[in-house]
Order: sequence, then structure tokens, then C-alpha cells
Amino acid sequence: MSSAFEVVLPPDPRAASAARQVVRELRGVLPPEVVGDVALLLTELVANSVRHAGLGGEDRIHVRIQLAADRVAVEVVDDGLGFRPSERAEGGWGLYLVDRLADRWGIQRDGATVAWFEIDLPPRGGRFRPGGGGVQARRVAGRRPDEERREGPR
Repeated sequence: MSSAFEVVLPPDPRAASAARQVVRELRGVLPPEVVGDVALLLTELVANSVRHAGLGGEDRIHVRIQLAADRVAVEVVDDGLGFRPSERAEGGWGLYLVDRLADRWGIQRDGATVAWFEIDLPPRGGRFRPGGGGVQARRVAGRRPDEERREGPR
């Protein structure tokens, strides 16, 4: 299985809802727990772009979802101001949730800001582990939740 989806969204409050609708189309393709986690994390990253990127009405947010046999990779791209991930800001749970639920994630800046995450899929016929075990994997790597991730999607 290898498929890719892309949607372009305006930077307004309806963008997160539109992104969730794209993820709902993956029901039946992905385990329900994965669909829920992807929808939640994508909503948070799109909302961050809308709230914090300083985008104007003509700017756009690009969402890319790639399905592979062993993982789902998601990117949210905008041409906004960018930001440095830090400890949870007042009222902001987005990156905290991404850190807890994604197996890998990061933020890259090269002209545009790209916030991305990956969630591993359970083996075929295997039992799905909610959260994908990502917290343990990051702890083994010695990273703290407030450190900026440097590696890119596979």
C-alpha cells in the first residue's frame, strides 16, 4: 500500500475541520485508532498554522498525507513566520500531543515551515498499540519533548 493525498487550505478557522474531513476518508484503510490519532494531530498542526504563522488571506496551507505499508506520514506546510517548538505554551496542547502520539515528528524551515509527523502502522494481523510506542522510542533516543526535531520524514 502506498498512496499520497494533498489538500490546499485557506488560513482560516475552517481549515482544521477541512483537514479532518480528508482524514475521515481513510476510514477502512487504516485502523480506527490510527485514523483518530492522525485526525487529532493534523488538526493541531493546521490550527497552529492558522493561529501562529501570520498568514494573509491569499496564503495557503498545504497538507500532504502519505500512506505506506508500515506508516502514515503527514506534513503541514505554510509560508508563515515559523516558530521554535518549546514547552507547552499557555492553552496550547498541539505539539505536546504530537510528541506523545507520533512515533516521529519535527519542524523544518527552508523558506517554508514544514511541521510533520509519522505514525507507525501495526503489522498486518497484529494488535495495534495506541500511541504507537513513540514516547518510549524518543526517550531511548535521548530527546526531550521541547527539543526541535532535525530528521526528516523517511
